[in-house]
Amino acid sequence: MPELTKTLDYTKRVFTFLDILGFGKLVERSAHDKAARALLSQFVDADRVFSEFMNMMQLGTPSFFSDSILLSMAKPEHSTLYMIREIGMLARYLLFMGFATRGGITVGAVHHEGNVVVGPAMISAYKLEQRANYPRVILDESAMEYWSDEFRPDCAHPELQGWVKRDCDGEWFIDIFSPLWAHALPMGVIMDAAHLIPDTSAEFNKAVLPHIAKGCADTDPRVRAKWQWLASQCKASNG
Repeated sequence: MPELTKTLDYTKRVFTFLDILGFGKLVERSAHDKAARALLSQFVDADRVFSEFMNMMQLGTPSFFSDSILLSMAKPEHSTLYMIREIGMLARYLLFMGFATRGGITVGAVHHEGNVVVGPAMISAYKLEQRANYPRVILDESAMEYWSDEFRPDCAHPELQGWVKRDCDGEWFIDIFSPLWAHALPMGVIMDAAHLIPDTSAEFNKAVLPHIAKGCADTDPRVRAKWQWLASQCKASNG
């Protein structure tokens, strides 16, 4: 048996498992549907843009596996705010293109190097993604502990706390429709014009409503229920 040249080291990281809903059906349609292939091309381009952004900002390690996006960041006490920001912006960007996302964010031990990902945090995040049910990214207690710690009385950014809110079932999740995304880093600073999405809540909601309406009209009641949840969140953000 060959000698191991490197040991597997776990580090404590904030970790996200993000899944693209309906991706499998889209891939099946792409074999004979040019529109589906074009949408897949947009998703691949989104992966590229997100990877380039993360590498440029040197904030974390992204990995892509078909319809799943994994992201981890070291030092949760400093990086949880950035994780919420980047995953929230990614979910908004993907919905702008017509993709609904579901995911989970946790803090724990994991080995994440390139596309090699293994550790308890990945398993926990995957289970969270399954628990999310609706197209939302939920946070477990470990992630919420670090998120809440960002908003001590003397914090410099109290307005950002509204990026995360509690759902009626008790789950904490990233509110991608919150008007408070106007406080995020302007997309024009880091992305070219071809990849920009509306910064204001009203413009963003208007842009994604056709995708939401299409999902709410799906013939599969399970799919409709997911998009109807998104519709309710979008409506709530409009007051």
